[in-house]
Amino acid sequence: MNILKMKTLTMNYLFKGSRIVSSRMSRLVAKGLATLLFCVLIGGTVVGQSSDQQLAKVRSWQKGPLTWNDFKVVDQSIGAEHSYLEFFLKTEYNVRKLDGVSLSKREAVAYVNRTLSWVDKACQTPAELRYNQVIFNLAELQRRRMQIELDSTNDVNTAYHMRLLTHTVDSFCRVTNYGYDTLEVAIWDVEVRNQMDAITPRMVELEAQKNQMPKYYTTSRFGMNMGPGMKIMGGQLRDYFRPSGGMYMDFELGYWRNIFSMGFYVGGGRVKRDVLSAPFDTLLYTRERLSVLDLNINYGFAVIDNPKIRLTPFVGYGMNGFYLYSNNENESSIGPTDGCWRAGLDFKYHLFNDAAFSEKSGSQFLGSVNAKVYMTFDKIRQIEGTPKGFTINVQLGVGFMGQSNKVKTVKK
Repeated sequence: MNILKMKTLTMNYLFKGSRIVSSRMSRLVAKGLATLLFCVLIGGTVVGQSSDQQLAKVRSWQKGPLTWNDFKVVDQSIGAEHSYLEFFLKTEYNVRKLDGVSLSKREAVAYVNRTLSWVDKACQTPAELRYNQVIFNLAELQRRRMQIELDSTNDVNTAYHMRLLTHTVDSFCRVTNYGYDTLEVAIWDVEVRNQMDAITPRMVELEAQKNQMPKYYTTSRFGMNMGPGMKIMGGQLRDYFRPSGGMYMDFELGYWRNIFSMGFYVGGGRVKRDVLSAPFDTLLYTRERLSVLDLNINYGFAVIDNPKIRLTPFVGYGMNGFYLYSNNENESSIGPTDGCWRAGLDFKYHLFNDAAFSEKSGSQFLGSVNAKVYMTFDKIRQIEGTPKGFTINVQLGVGFMGQSNKVKTVKK
């Protein structure tokens, strides 16, 4: 009795200890998860603040005229300069959506760095601000020239344009005596604005082109299709086999409009006659189950290929295999037919087209509903008399395809 009581106490103690350990482990896990969540939130906040701070340091010409808020105020001038505008040119990719398609375009931009630009607090005058605005206008003028070159050649030497801009700004500073000669500043201001106005029509034309889908051709594609299908026998084959219903699957590989595919069809049906060695008259009404295997490889050329539809006539080569299951479940194989040619038409209607394009290339992921109709021309040597005939095949299904595209070069 004492031994039993001691065992009971021991088990209770162990169970209580396991609950304590389990409770401590749960608290540790919860504390660790809370710490991890806190770090993720803090990290996201820090990254977001860092990004906002970077954006606050620079401003583009499109944001409007300069103000003294774009400069850091200092206590005294440096040499002959009462202010200094830090500017730079660069290219960056901007993505815009057009009819659900992501268009990525490389664009030239002109920025001023607000943290490195400064002004003497005693010289915050309209004349001084106009002097700096002319410098910023020179940067914008050079940016527009960069953009025209970029759109014409899909390439630009940013360092070269930056050197030209720096040289022009240095000339402006010397000629105007760093802004002291307000008349010369006014002359430069008018001249620079006239040059900007002269190329504005070209910039408007380029902006309109950004809102157009690029013309492209497909360099490579890979896809898969599957769905139900039907095989209807014709010619002498119709005297032996009833129509077959089943499923198909094929894989596509393409270059430009050339489509190569390889697939198979598996179906079931019935035979009208006994196609084995037994006498025909004794099995006239016997209906044996039939399995059909269709293997094929095809080549097609897409005569219509656009974001909505694709129409592809094709020819191919393959074989049909017939396998019989009699009423008593015994299997007999006729074997494959001789290799057979085939020809048909493949139609695809794209339900969605997730695409992204840059200046030179693009990619697409398409989902479609498919309809395929083709004929095969067969003869079966394993049956006495070598019956000849054809099959009409109808297949409906869905498909998914990835494409790589190259944007056509447009002469400007």
